[in-house]
Parts: sequence; C-alpha cells; structure tokens
Amino acid sequence: MASGTSGCFCVGKREFGVDSCIACQKGASLAGSSSASEPPTAASSSKRSRFDLVSEAEMNAMKKGYIPQNTEKTTRWAVNNFLLWKQNRNVISQEAAVPDDILDCTDPAVLSHWLSCFAAETRTTNGTQYPPNTIYSLLSGIQRHMKSKNADAPTFLNKEDN
Repeated sequence: MASGTSGCFCVGKREFGVDSCIACQKGASLAGSSSASEPPTAASSSKRSRFDLVSEAEMNAMKKGYIPQNTEKTTRWAVNNFLLWKQNRNVISQEAAVPDDILDCTDPAVLSHWLSCFAAETRTTNGTQYPPNTIYSLLSGIQRHMKSKNADAPTFLNKEDN
C-alpha cells in the first residue's frame, strides 16, 4: 500500500514532515519495497513537529492545573454573594458582626457557625430562598476560594470530617 492510497489516512500528512503513516510503512516493507520513509529529524525538517519540547516554566504552569472558566465564574459568584451577605449582616447586626478575615479562618467551629448563618440567611436578588443545590454550589465556591488561598483550609463539605 503506498502513501495516499484509499484506505490510508496519510493524505495531508506531508505538511507535518511525514511521508506516510506506520501502516503504509509496514505495508511497503511487507511488499518488499525499500522506499519506506524514515522519520524526520530536527535537522532535516524545518516544518513544525508533532512533538515539541516544553520549558520548565511551562511545566510548572501545567502543574498548577487548569480551572474551567465556568468554575472560576461560579467561585467568583459564590465569594461575591458571601461578601455582600457579610457586609449586609454587619450593617444590620453590629453586635454579632461577621469577622473581616472569616474567609481566611482555619477554626472549623467558627467557620461552621458563620457558614451556617450564611446558608440560612442568603437570598436571591428578589428575596426568595435559594434551593438546596444552589446553597451547595455557593458553599462549594467558597471552599474552592479558601483552598486556592490556603491548602490547609478546613474542608467543610466533606461528610467524613463532620
């Protein structure tokens, strides 16, 4: 079987510096042909290679992980909702004010108290209660935010920790 024949996916591979696919190379060698192409070397190919070296800085960036855009958006929404609740609560109830550094808190008892208050008191923009799944999304977003700032932050949505 020669490069570019029907049943082969070699068509268009020449632009990447490869004359034929492995199946075509095997077919050519089985047929007794000695014209099977050698893989291109860096010196012989000026075209972009399928494989590329990655710098140490790029590897470190990959290790940090990719956060989907929707997850980032949900996390910002949850944190903004919490901060608005905290600001509003501190105006209404000055004697029981939410601590300013509550999102940096590592004491599970304090965090549990204020997050419970938040879950019970937060409302939609028209004043109705959020459904339970939305409360869970809010708490998940707050937890993601806290974990991104401090890996040792308490995990408050884990049933084994309660």
